Amino acid sequence: MHIAFCSPCSLLHLKDLLDDTTDLPEGYAYPQAALLIREMIQRGHQVSLVTNSLCVSQPKRWSGPNLTIICTPRRKRAIEFLKDLYRTEVRHMRKALLDCQPDIIQANWCYEFADAALSTRIPCVVTIRDSPWRIARMMKHPYRWFRALYSSTFVVPRLKHTVCISQYMQDEFKKLSFYTKSSVIIPNGVPTPKVAPIWSEGPNYKQLLSVTEWNDRKNVKRLLAAFQQSRNAFPDLKLFLYGRGLEPGGPGECWANENNLQEQVCFMGYEQVQKIYSAYNPLETLFISTTLEESFGNIFIEAMSHRFPCLGGKCSGAVPWILNDGACGFLFDAESVESISQNSNHCLEHPSECHVKAELGFQRVLSEFTISSVVDKYLTFYQKILNQNAKL
Repeated sequence: MHIAFCSPCSLLHLKDLLDDTTDLPEGYAYPQAALLIREMIQRGHQVSLVTNSLCVSQPKRWSGPNLTIICTPRRKRAIEFLKDLYRTEVRHMRKALLDCQPDIIQANWCYEFADAALSTRIPCVVTIRDSPWRIARMMKHPYRWFRALYSSTFVVPRLKHTVCISQYMQDEFKKLSFYTKSSVIIPNGVPTPKVAPIWSEGPNYKQLLSVTEWNDRKNVKRLLAAFQQSRNAFPDLKLFLYGRGLEPGGPGECWANENNLQEQVCFMGYEQVQKIYSAYNPLETLFISTTLEESFGNIFIEAMSHRFPCLGGKCSGAVPWILNDGACGFLFDAESVESISQNSNHCLEHPSECHVKAELGFQRVLSEFTISSVVDKYLTFYQKILNQNAKL
């Protein structure tokens, strides 16, 4: 099968599959597409990736034995998108997709990438990875409202075959985008976790780890306040914060200093996920995220795949689903500093319970969230669509 992806993608994750990577841009900070592409190529499928970048002024192609990447231009300023509703980007990507002549197109998100894929009239699957109107409400930025209006007016009415990455996302998209057609649920995935190590000692949790960002949606301010409350009972407790805006001297650390919430907090900044988890012992570290909404929650399955006990919001979108309603982790009220602190303290006081839930979370990843099982579901869905088209 020849599958074309029309999607943001971390291009550097695909470098080893190309013959020549001269001038290959980094692409978007979105490795999930690269994981899917690698798994499909490993199974013998031909893959073309059509994406865009600020770093190219005209379409450029890179090729390998089973992979072709076509990177098209992307303008920088939002005002330019407002003027023509992404027509320039869509036109370039549409032409690249038609030149590839794939059997089926996989588009991600319901904005310009889906728009380009749908305009080809080639069989197309669009994976819904966020709820445009929910994002607009939470981020409160004019550009996000424009994106939501563009999606609901020009993209959603043309959708035919859709995938949602969680039950929450499926319900949310139908409710806020008035999408009435059926969709299938296929989650995100991670590489198959390593075989369980043999623990030489029991758990002794003494630090919290959070992979997040500095913005209102990720809710780090409440995490900082809750952490300082927990330190009243556990004075030696440490908090390690990773993500954009959380680098030393960044806006997160400045705010913490201004509000006297910086004690025992290590601001680490952005780092590759695998490097983060490999630096911490899951018998000493609790993973916590106070995000207010996640359409899926990759940060949780990544932590679960490394056997970290996980704490997340009980009303934070797909988070309770990921944690199997608390069977594989701990759930708190993400809008309550007291609830966050109390649940953190409970975990620190009951290490054996944390360890059990961490192992259950690891098993849940193995059964539900490996990239291999995710690709199985996508390929089955693709074949179903192609079979239906063949009968027409």
